[in-house]
Amino acid sequence: MFTSFLIQNIWLIYTVFAFLLAMFFGLFLFWRAGKRELIEGQILFDSFFFFLVGSLMGRIVDFFVRIDFYHWSISKLLFFNVYHGFDFFGAFFGGLLAVYFYLREKKQNYWLIFDCATSGMAFAMFLYKLLQFVLEKFILKMADFSFVKLYIAFGYFLIFWAIKKFEKKKKHKGFLASFFLISFSTLNLIVLFYFKNLSKINYFYILFLMLAVLLATSVYWYLLSKRKINSDIKNLFSTIVLVLFKLKRLFTNLKEADNTAKVIVLGPLYIAKWLYFLVKYMGREIYVSLLDMLSAFGLSK
Repeated sequence: MFTSFLIQNIWLIYTVFAFLLAMFFGLFLFWRAGKRELIEGQILFDSFFFFLVGSLMGRIVDFFVRIDFYHWSISKLLFFNVYHGFDFFGAFFGGLLAVYFYLREKKQNYWLIFDCATSGMAFAMFLYKLLQFVLEKFILKMADFSFVKLYIAFGYFLIFWAIKKFEKKKKHKGFLASFFLISFSTLNLIVLFYFKNLSKINYFYILFLMLAVLLATSVYWYLLSKRKINSDIKNLFSTIVLVLFKLKRLFTNLKEADNTAKVIVLGPLYIAKWLYFLVKYMGREIYVSLLDMLSAFGLSK
């Protein structure tokens, strides 16, 4: 019993520490990105404050999702120090919604602020999940630990890496925010299939929420980019026609068929060359990304 009590306290203290550390790094990256966009520091810190206030929605969402735990008891909802439970997705989207209403009141561009927050959010999620994995694997040495948290951490790090690359070439306000939401929902949909012990309510809640975010963000991203749908449809149709003509030449033209056969025969060589250039490119990108990350934290010019 004492061992169980000790483990529970270590888990609580460590979790709070991991959350605060991840929050600190996330806020730091958010502040740096905001200052580069010449946004007032007051707006940045107020946005962060309202995000924290809105994240309290996570407790309410957890109350409705885990009915088997709360049994509709209001006392269990209010006494969170005894009945633990907090829904991550409810907190995340509740925070975004609170910031939206705050920025609308201040007549600030929501998508610009969200763009600035994406790298901080991605890194904070990466760090928190990584520290959770370290707790289960190396500190508590849990027998039933899972590598899923490590995979999730790696996924968030890839999102962070991609955002840092896109920051240099983004085209419009909301580009990074849209990319983050699409990547975030896709990652969680992939991870969802690894969890077999979720209740039906929890499973379908995450499934439908992530699908809704993915589809809605994809459509809104397209609208934000101000592309012309008629031109895109024409380009798609032209591409399909070209592919069909290519296939027709392949089956009717002897020279085209001969070239295709050579490509098939020499396929292993082409693949080896492609892998060589891929490894070379990835090595260079990793090196450049490490420099970018050090620069993001003010450790390098």
